[in-house]
Amino acid sequence: MSAVNKNKVVWNIFYILLIIIFVDILASFLGVEIDKNNFFRFLLLCIPVILLLLHSFFTLSFVRGLFFIILASTVGLLMEMWGLKDGVVFGGHYVYKQNQLALFNVPVSVILYWAVFIYTGYCLINSFLVWLKYTKTNL
Repeated sequence: MSAVNKNKVVWNIFYILLIIIFVDILASFLGVEIDKNNFFRFLLLCIPVILLLLHSFFTLSFVRGLFFIILASTVGLLMEMWGLKDGVVFGGHYVYKQNQLALFNVPVSVILYWAVFIYTGYCLINSFLVWLKYTKTNL
């Protein structure tokens, strides 16, 4: 797949995500509980992860992208385990519902979203460095 096609795929998925978020916000304002629909909830939770996977594989390569995602997910899992144990780091003690797929009492969706947030931060920092014309030799 060419770089232009990869870019189009990522942007199209991003636009779909924006539409889904807009529909969710609009439904909330109108008092419609659309987030109780399993298909809509699946889309709302999975599209950011799909976007993370595709973007990281296209920009970093498959191996580096996978390594980054595993590393970010591991950091997220450790932070959540620490938060569940002590509760001090995240502002108080909290627990998750027990009826979801979990690893060490941390829902898999939370672990994946840590990877999404960390990767988003990485992309923002990388964009600023490119904008400021920093190269690897300048750092």
